[in-house]
Amino acid sequence: MDADRGASESHGSDHDAEEDARVAIAQVHRVTVGNNAWYPDIQTADNRVFFKIDKHDRELTKITLGKGVNRHKNKGEIRTLSKLQWWADMHALRKQACNSAIHDVLRAAMTENGDEVPANFRFRDARDDDKWLVRKEVVELHCPALEDYPATVIMALWQIRGPLFLELTEECVKYCVAAIRQSPDAVPCSPKRKRKKKLRRSASTPRKAEHGPARPMESEPAAPEAPGAD
Repeated sequence: MDADRGASESHGSDHDAEEDARVAIAQVHRVTVGNNAWYPDIQTADNRVFFKIDKHDRELTKITLGKGVNRHKNKGEIRTLSKLQWWADMHALRKQACNSAIHDVLRAAMTENGDEVPANFRFRDARDDDKWLVRKEVVELHCPALEDYPATVIMALWQIRGPLFLELTEECVKYCVAAIRQSPDAVPCSPKRKRKKKLRRSASTPRKAEHGPARPMESEPAAPEAPGAD
């Protein structure tokens, strides 16, 4: 019995020693706005730190709009960052910056041998993997002035869709908080415009035959000749 007890105590002490030997290091970025704290997700690129703004970010929504996202409400009643005009404007600025960068590269390639780009030539839109072609992961967003904040340039990660990743600086956070608080709700698309988009998508997607190949048309029987036609 004593031997079993000693072995058990020895095993327990070894387990405690293993627990004490485990080391975990985590670097957390804490953003304070007034009396509220926010811990955004972080990415690093080009020796810069970028914080993530997601359309369903509960803490940022509570800090800026005064109320967190309540997912138990009806979908139409939830006021999220994605329903603000600021969200649409920031995505448009990011797309514009990415398009400008890839257009410069394509234009340089087309005029390398002295050729000129036709006046009516239309460049394609940027894609996510174009960052390797332009050799940059960061773009500049030229944001407009606000009521109590001047126009500013914000660095953003190259991305065409999805959440925003903006450089983590005090000036950037101040601008975003002010812009979100001042932003009106986005103007929803009209039903007519939504229908046009749906028709364009359906027209560009080939449809498969649902009932197999079409059956050949059967020839109609000839009409009987009238008596006395000869």
